[in-house]
Amino acid sequence: MVVGTCPDLGVITAITRRCARWHTRGVRLARAQTAAVKAAGGVPVPLGHLLAPKFRAMPELMFSADRYHPSAPAYALARPGLPARCADRKARYPNS
Repeated sequence: MVVGTCPDLGVITAITRRCARWHTRGVRLARAQTAAVKAAGGVPVPLGHLLAPKFRAMPELMFSADRYHPSAPAYALARPGLPARCADRKARYPNS
């Protein structure tokens, strides 16, 4: 099982300061997801860690027109991480 964890919601500048608490909750959720996936024998893919730097560096490319949801190029950047993790998992657990 390969699971993409909660993204870093702190990169979303379109949300108000009041909604910033969701960033903290998202970080906690990603940690909990990572622990649960590992405990179940799966492989977590830390989307926040992998993609946040690109969202901060290139927000005009990474966000869609609503400045909240990821754009097609952002999804394209996330895509390669999943098969790589699947291959890692298969190499570690060839009979699963």
